[in-house]
Amino acid sequence: MAYADGRLFVPDVDLCGWGSAVASQTVSSIDPARGSGRLVALDAATGRTLWDRRLPSPDFGCAAVSNDVVFTSTYAGTLYALATATGRILWSAKLPAGINGCPAVAGDMVIVGAGIRENPGDRPELVAFRVR
Repeated sequence: MAYADGRLFVPDVDLCGWGSAVASQTVSSIDPARGSGRLVALDAATGRTLWDRRLPSPDFGCAAVSNDVVFTSTYAGTLYALATATGRILWSAKLPAGINGCPAVAGDMVIVGAGIRENPGDRPELVAFRVR
């Protein structure tokens, strides 16, 4: 989670197992690419949902806030920048591999590791973007 201006930003994963005995299913048998995700903004004082942004891939990472922008990433390899007040997507970038780590903001940079190889051409990299 990340916190800023009385708001909590919480990444979420929607990923179901199969069959009626999910408890006996091994984690390695679940395909994370079949899930989806979301980023939820909560009022830190009341727990009330302020906004809820659905994402097409699981959000196994974290959220990071800089100024009025919250960053998060998805397993499919997309880094998102959303408006903290509304959840509107301000910007996104497809990275060279999937992401299950956390974006970090340092000074005027947002940095994230893209390292999950789903396809033969995926290249693990540490990617940085300048924040304005």
